[in-house]
Amino acid sequence: MGKFRSVLYAIFLLLPILISAILFKLPEKVKANLVFSPNEPSILRIYASQFVHYDSSHLISNMVIYLVFIVAAYILFNKYRQGETFWRAFAACMVLTPLVSSASWIIAGMIFTHLGNVGIYGYSAIASSAIGMFGSAIAIYLTLLGIERNFAFLAVLTFGLAFVPIVYGQAMLTSLLMTLCVLSLLYNPPHHINRQNICEAFIFLLLYQIGVQAMFPSVIFHGHAAVNIPSHYAGFSTGFLTTWALYNWKLESRKQGSAELSGKPWVSK
Repeated sequence: MGKFRSVLYAIFLLLPILISAILFKLPEKVKANLVFSPNEPSILRIYASQFVHYDSSHLISNMVIYLVFIVAAYILFNKYRQGETFWRAFAACMVLTPLVSSASWIIAGMIFTHLGNVGIYGYSAIASSAIGMFGSAIAIYLTLLGIERNFAFLAVLTFGLAFVPIVYGQAMLTSLLMTLCVLSLLYNPPHHINRQNICEAFIFLLLYQIGVQAMFPSVIFHGHAAVNIPSHYAGFSTGFLTTWALYNWKLESRKQGSAELSGKPWVSK
């Protein structure tokens, strides 16, 4: 039973890769009908476009980033006994990320009208959501060190995004985000920390930052194609915030259940 469950979990985690590999082999005319365009929105295109790739390097890079961070997130969530939260967040991200990604592109098309006819494809948004989930796992780790959970999530979120603006020449925004990150940590500094904790946190944050940087390259345009930055933001935010919401919901539900059993009034803090 244990081996069967492990195989089943592996299949679920590899599902985006398997779907992308299958769609990659389809004729280009068929794939063109699956690409999402704000002018021709449909549920099929919203979800199918997330797995369409025309270029093998695009496919492989997305596969590698997704696989590294979804596996890393899975390991950390289980290490901190949050496996249930991981699977709920994973399922939610698979449903929500394509919707949020497509919505972000529609909004971008409203702001930049020349994008109206441009289609989007590839599961960079889903890969970004895996990075967001990994970031949430780091935040959970920080809560175990004694940092209040919402400040821990805020610190990790701002740290992850802090170095993105500087890539595009917005150093001031980087400074503001890093300041917010530091203040979040100083407000409720960790009280259970040793050298091992510091080393682990450093490694986790370094990998996290590498993933974020991979999703936000300095070169956006490649010939007639462009990196879909809005969808990357959308995917990352969906992965991070969905996990944060589910983790909070689980803890608050547990508190409420304990209060009901004890007969004491429940107060959310």
